[in-house]
Amino acid sequence: MPKRKRGRKRPPSIPEPREDQRVQPYCIHFDHCGGCTLQHFSYPGQLELKQGAAVHAFQRELLTDLPEPLDILPALQERGYRNKLEYTFSRRRWLTPEEIAGGEEFIHRDGAGFHVRGFFDRVLDLQECHHQPEPSNRLRLFVRDTARELGISFYDISANEGDLRTLMVRTTQSGQVMAVVMFGSDNPEQREALLSRVVAQFPELSSLYYIVNTTRNSSPIGHEQILYAGSPTITETCGTLQLAIHPASFFQTNTGQAERLYSLVADWAALDGNQVVYDLYSGIGSIGLFLASAAQKIIGIEVIEDAVHGARENASLNGIANADFHCGEAEKLCTPEFFASHGAPDLIILDPPRPGLHKNLIATLREITAPRILYVSCNPSTQADDLEQLADLYRVVRRQAVDMFPQTLHVENVVELALR
Repeated sequence: MPKRKRGRKRPPSIPEPREDQRVQPYCIHFDHCGGCTLQHFSYPGQLELKQGAAVHAFQRELLTDLPEPLDILPALQERGYRNKLEYTFSRRRWLTPEEIAGGEEFIHRDGAGFHVRGFFDRVLDLQECHHQPEPSNRLRLFVRDTARELGISFYDISANEGDLRTLMVRTTQSGQVMAVVMFGSDNPEQREALLSRVVAQFPELSSLYYIVNTTRNSSPIGHEQILYAGSPTITETCGTLQLAIHPASFFQTNTGQAERLYSLVADWAALDGNQVVYDLYSGIGSIGLFLASAAQKIIGIEVIEDAVHGARENASLNGIANADFHCGEAEKLCTPEFFASHGAPDLIILDPPRPGLHKNLIATLREITAPRILYVSCNPSTQADDLEQLADLYRVVRRQAVDMFPQTLHVENVVELALR
């Protein structure tokens, strides 16, 4: 097996569009916010840029005889497509050069929004965001203004102190809304004052949770998610699937495009009811369950225990009996013995996080030699790294980039591998 190399570590720089690609950004925060870095590109220009990035990532010495890439799959919705956003509350908001140059007195040094690109401890105080449908903006502004009114302090990431940390908003295509407020201190009186006002102001909320997290890590994983009002879950529809969404559920943040991505995977999988399919990094089971009706059996592997419970819940919710989900790290759980005990794989689906596959999993894939692999990646560079480690055993049958996140540099890439 070739010596493993890792792809580029630096965050990508923001390119400049050609004159025929340049458009006027539509957001007032574009010059300072790191959320939508490609608003100055026309959408065809964005697709060209992303297609080029996916192709460039595969220009490797060991990746030979590659088929020409299929055209990138565009998104149907260019704005307001996200079903999940997380806003940060900070007592150190970003002061724009225009504000500083104006020499004005600042009543509020705190803010709620996104981290400024390159500054982990500074947050841009957003007045509007086009990423997610309402009531996302109204919720953020109401929580910000009400917290100020109640004297609830905003979080200071450098000092690890402050009362209000984050607001996560999750929405569904049918209009259900979940809000999750994370506090940096356990103050029941303050919490009740804020959350009761949120419930009164937003009767359309389907679900309201809170989390108390006094650690430096702002992730909700590992902290108790306490239901304050409403339903424990919201329900998203993806194709014919009904998916129960919890506060920490991992699901593609562009539901409409996720359905197109999963349809692409299903088309390439070409199942006829006789295949044993392994879904590695299965999350809440969405890809595996999307394929289950055409497979003999689905075996999902996921490291996050709550996600595994969610996958089993979603299998039950959809009446799917041929899907089995296991909790563990793929590189540890997926041994040759595990594959032997659950059935030799006819197809393996890989959808890892950005760092790609663990070297031990690659070694196991080389040993078990499944006839086909479908590799879905949110990072074509590390995907290419992994494929170099399999290039002597597998050939690339086809490849296609998918635009899951318009207005951003991110691009998904799907590759079909067949055993040589």
